[in-house]
Amino acid sequence: MTFSKVMGTFGGPNILGIQVKYYVVATRIRQSIAIGDKADAFVLAIVLVLFSMTVLWFNQKLVGTRKSYETIGGRGFVAQVSKLGGRSVP
Repeated sequence: MTFSKVMGTFGGPNILGIQVKYYVVATRIRQSIAIGDKADAFVLAIVLVLFSMTVLWFNQKLVGTRKSYETIGGRGFVAQVSKLGGRSVP
C-alpha cells in the first residue's frame, strides 16, 4: 500500500525535486500540461492509473479481503449524575 501511495505523490517532488531535475510521473504530467503537450500528459496519466490499479489489485490478492471487522477500544463512556444539593443551575 505504501508503494501505491508513493506513486501518486506530487507535493514533495514538485516543490523539492524540480530544482534538481528529480521527476516523478505526477510532475511529468504537470510539466506536459504546462507546455501544452496534452497528448503526452494523457498517456502518462493513463499509464499511472493502470499501474496503480495493477498494484492495488496485486495487493488485494496478496493480503486478501476481510470477512468481518471488529472495533478495538476501551471501556465506553458512562455518564454519572451528580447531585447538586439545594442549589439550582440557571
